[in-house]
Amino acid sequence: MRPARLFTTFCVFFALCASATAQTSFYVDPTGGSNGNTGAEGSPFKTLTFALTQTSEGDSIHLLGGNYSSETLPIALKDQVDVAAVSGETPVFDGSGAAAIFTLAAD
Repeated sequence: MRPARLFTTFCVFFALCASATAQTSFYVDPTGGSNGNTGAEGSPFKTLTFALTQTSEGDSIHLLGGNYSSETLPIALKDQVDVAAVSGETPVFDGSGAAAIFTLAAD
């Protein structure tokens, strides 16, 4: 009975540790943000390119509306990092003269 109790305790501990992995949300505002900010909702980054360097698997990036003209193209998107516009916002990426706007970064 004792080994079973130890196994159960281990399984509960492992499940708690796995669920404790923090998932962070970052915000990007091309007009009011700064890459010196924290990336929090009230302190957004300026570029998606920089925001991607701050992320880990499972994180998300929320884009506010505006022209993302300060980006270095192509932007290497990361697998397992969600990037989406904030509801009601329209982010614009102008790829004039670029071969690609986005690529998927290899891990």
